[in-house]
Amino acid sequence: VSSIGCEIKKNELKTIFMKHKRGELAERYSPNGNGIGLYFANELVKLLNGNLTPFHDNPRTVFTITFKIINKNE
Repeated sequence: VSSIGCEIKKNELKTIFMKHKRGELAERYSPNGNGIGLYFANELVKLLNGNLTPFHDNPRTVFTITFKIINKNE
């Protein structure tokens, strides 16, 4: 999944999943946001035993979602 919102700078990737954390450009260009979206997405993925991983692909941020496949027959 790639971001279509404000650019997330590479140095902000370590903190983007914090509750109410917003990137510098999001604060400037979209002042009405509350910073809950990526926090909520990450918590939901973790609840499903998955991992949400961001990486910077200038100027986009790409998110990879991975889940463990569990075989109930093993």
